[in-house]
Amino acid sequence: MDWLVHDEVMSVCIVGHHKNPEGRGLGEKIDSFDAVIRMKTGHKLCTSNPRDYGTRTDFLCTSTETLGTLSSIGCEEYWGYPKYGYYDENVVEKCAETLDARLFIDLNGCNLWNKIFREIGGKHPNVSLGMACIVIAARRLVPAHIYLIGMDTLLRPELGIDRVTTVNRTGVGAFPNHDWEAENKLLKMMKIPFSEL
Repeated sequence: MDWLVHDEVMSVCIVGHHKNPEGRGLGEKIDSFDAVIRMKTGHKLCTSNPRDYGTRTDFLCTSTETLGTLSSIGCEEYWGYPKYGYYDENVVEKCAETLDARLFIDLNGCNLWNKIFREIGGKHPNVSLGMACIVIAARRLVPAHIYLIGMDTLLRPELGIDRVTTVNRTGVGAFPNHDWEAENKLLKMMKIPFSEL
């Protein structure tokens, strides 16, 4: 599949589901970035709390197993994360027909970073959706800088999860079930500068 590299995308904001943005009034700042990326049904926060979470969604990322939960929201491109190292092409093709934008799946990139994650001692076979979103953004858009907001546990693993409950969790098992410490190490291994918003 062809790479879609946006020369005009210098700064990217990835908006997570932590409650940290609430009450900070950063919606306009979030919308000012060259690209705004959200996960799963995180675009609902644009309607329910635009003052704190912004209104734009240029890219929306979810796992390939839950693509069917996405509704067409008018973003530029949907990203599927093949977290188990593969995906059912027929299911993905069927889902793609219901979306109003392109669908991109970075199988090689996600497999590579999941392998690195395991090699550095990750306690799971795959990274979280949030980390996968960062990987895909870094490879797909090649931005000069990535800003993160609402991804507090990834940035500071010692923090507990305090997520926005209106963004449905699609995973199974005990929550939280990600190795935030290993993912934080991965973040530091990437060649793109990161900042917390």
